[in-house]
Amino acid sequence: MRFHFDAAAAAQKLDLKAALRAAPRGTHIYVCGPSGFIDRVTGTARALGWPAHTVHQEYFGAAPVDTSADAPFEVRIASSGKTCVVPAD
Repeated sequence: MRFHFDAAAAAQKLDLKAALRAAPRGTHIYVCGPSGFIDRVTGTARALGWPAHTVHQEYFGAAPVDTSADAPFEVRIASSGKTCVVPAD
């Protein structure tokens, strides 16, 4: 398993080609994140000859939601009785 965080120090930049070349035969790639990153990983894997059935991606997204009617609310923690206000935003 390899994690990549875009905001990491330059010394931690992902060398994608090297990582994919070093993976043992039969390894599966599972990638999620921004679509540009997913496209880069899947495109590089394709260019390096990875079989399509070993490259998996998941896009995260949601339809826009109208939040204009949102209001604050309270949550009570049953174990302590403490009440917390959750703001509308």
